[in-house]
Amino acid sequence: MMNLITFRKYAIEGCFLSSLILLEVLPFWKKLGVVPNFLSIVVYLWALYRPDLISRSVFILLGICRDAMMGYPLGVGIIELMVISMVVSLFRRYVLEKGFWAVFLGFVLFSIMDTVLFWSVLSLAKMEALPLSGIIRPIIANILFYPIISLASLKIQQLIDSYPKKAFG
Repeated sequence: MMNLITFRKYAIEGCFLSSLILLEVLPFWKKLGVVPNFLSIVVYLWALYRPDLISRSVFILLGICRDAMMGYPLGVGIIELMVISMVVSLFRRYVLEKGFWAVFLGFVLFSIMDTVLFWSVLSLAKMEALPLSGIIRPIIANILFYPIISLASLKIQQLIDSYPKKAFG
């Protein structure tokens, strides 16, 4: 049974991740010709620094919502989020031992891998090869938005940590 504190933490996590999805569907991005993947940035950071914040049930719900809102085949988002958390957890120790530049370089490599994987899954789902130009711009956008989303993620982690460990005593 979930206590009130745990529920609040999941609610904050869900609201934050949902707001990132809503940012991704703004028409502004279509005019620029690129949609950054804010959700993958946060999942990367949380898989590295805060694996306790990663909730598979929230990923499933958000993955389905993101797929529906972006017009992707249902399930693609869930696969992406699960693969992100699994891959990052594999090299977590190595990257954390090396410091900021290793974390950032890890994100750059991860962003390339994630974008290529997502492009491949969407191509398979549509039964045709999507244009390769759809790979470069999202990678650049993710790298450029990494610092901003990192700061927002840190603030959310601090908010979640501000709640006491035990409910009411």
